[in-house]
Amino acid sequence: MRKRLLIAGLTALLGTAGGAYAQDFPARPIRVVVPYAPGGGNDVVMRILAPRLSERLGQTIVVDNRAGAASVLGTEIVARAQRDGYALLISDPALVINPAVYSKVPYHPVKDFEPIAIVASTPLMIVSHPAVPAQSLREIVGLAKSQPGRIVLAYGGIPAQMLAELFKLRTAGDFNLVPYKGTGPALNDVVAGQIQSTVTSTPSAIPLINAGRVRALGVASRKRTLAAPSVPTFIEAGIGEIIAENWYGILAPAGIPAAVRAKLEREVIATAQLPEIRERFLAIALEPTTMNGAEFKAVIDADLKKWSSLVKAAKIKVE
Repeated sequence: MRKRLLIAGLTALLGTAGGAYAQDFPARPIRVVVPYAPGGGNDVVMRILAPRLSERLGQTIVVDNRAGAASVLGTEIVARAQRDGYALLISDPALVINPAVYSKVPYHPVKDFEPIAIVASTPLMIVSHPAVPAQSLREIVGLAKSQPGRIVLAYGGIPAQMLAELFKLRTAGDFNLVPYKGTGPALNDVVAGQIQSTVTSTPSAIPLINAGRVRALGVASRKRTLAAPSVPTFIEAGIGEIIAENWYGILAPAGIPAAVRAKLEREVIATAQLPEIRERFLAIALEPTTMNGAEFKAVIDADLKKWSSLVKAAKIKVE
């Protein structure tokens, strides 16, 4: 009896201490690591959020760009950081794709992180040169089957490669998958007519679509994107459920105090849902998407399973 009372007393004491810590949190600036160079999607999203999140938390948000090794460098920094809520990561699907395609990654996307919230997303899409005789995804698949190996489907970056590989596998289209060093160079070659098509991010493609310089064939999302409402989804195009969205989510190292995690989740979501933040996201063709930690974890689990299965099935090698 005395032992049970002692354990109950310690549990209550720890709970009180955790609550007090959360009440005082944050007591100093919070660092958010962006595992890419300045100017990319993760960086832009975090710099939009940071000023208002800082106001809500009452502390400075320091955006720390740590690019390298396809986002692995910055991601590992946060995985190994103190578990106190003062070091966070803003990541994207590379968090789960990297462990699927590389044999050695110094972190585990589930075991080493505590998902806080998703704040925005944008689907990948496939575009072609306007002169390509294909008005839809089904037509470009037919073209690839009629001209084996001659229709180029380019990609820049690992998430885009995943969609290109999945599209080719699901449709049995005999595309020539060509890697580029980024979305920009691939789009430039489509515009110039050097190649027929590419996988691209929606924000990068919208200006070219609106100018009539590329043709949008389909978006890899469950519903049409607000940034391009006239472009059908892969499902609507009759290709099947192919989902490839760049989500932007904030994570902490696994094991931070539960009360701190809950406070971060609440304030990050409240910030992302501010009308001015939503408007700024929409202005750069991002979907103002918010998911709590539990929903975010479900996305991570599903993406890890999906992309790991694809890598094995298609025997994908990263270029």
